[in-house]
Amino acid sequence: MNAPQAHPIRGILFDKDGTLIDFKSAWIPAGMQAAERLCAMAKAPHQLATLLRLAGYEQQGQRLEAGSLWACGTSRELLAEWIQKLDLQGGDVLLDEILGYMTDVARAHSEPVTDLVALFGDLRARDCKLGVATMDLQRAAAAILEGFGIRPLVDFVCGCDSGFGHKPNPGMVQAFCSRCDLNPEDILVVGDTPHDLLMGRAAGAGSVVAVMSGVASREMLEPHADHVLDSIEDLRELLQIQPVVREASPRVP
Repeated sequence: MNAPQAHPIRGILFDKDGTLIDFKSAWIPAGMQAAERLCAMAKAPHQLATLLRLAGYEQQGQRLEAGSLWACGTSRELLAEWIQKLDLQGGDVLLDEILGYMTDVARAHSEPVTDLVALFGDLRARDCKLGVATMDLQRAAAAILEGFGIRPLVDFVCGCDSGFGHKPNPGMVQAFCSRCDLNPEDILVVGDTPHDLLMGRAAGAGSVVAVMSGVASREMLEPHADHVLDSIEDLRELLQIQPVVREASPRVP
């Protein structure tokens, strides 16, 4: 692990899927069930394997390509591609229906990568502003953070539908800095894909931190990162902060 940078950190912008929550626990079942539902609508169950390959998922090895649309794009883009492949009619009405279904499945299966209440509490005690920038829908992200009990600790949440653009463009980072009265050099951007890291670079973030808790390999992340951590749990060591002793916080159902 590299030494922490000298410039004081006043804010941290996190990716969500693969960074705060276990990607495979949430989005693999969500994508699989959405694909199965679409195939049933098209009366083409034999097309399931085709849809999964199109999305970058290899069923036999249960492996998702790190640069695939499923891993880095929006759920809406993924579903639109599947709907087009199946030649289903229904336009935005169908797309919104399946998107809502997929989001609900992901939310129901989401598992945090660590004790987020404890970690976010420690970071807030260090006087850090905290934000979450995701390619999921903003309302879905806020609901998941609420379920994990950390929404009150987060100063900024944005999604692919928030109007700040998409990763790897810098708009989400710029919006976080504007909302929290921060300069880009004051913040860390933390994510599990090259898109997250390139977003931080494009915005001029003070430091860009990769985590290995998602689907990307170390070889994919290292060229774009100042630090590569096993998970966000290692941020305490990176920032040289001591955990606050507290009672365990139960997850809100």
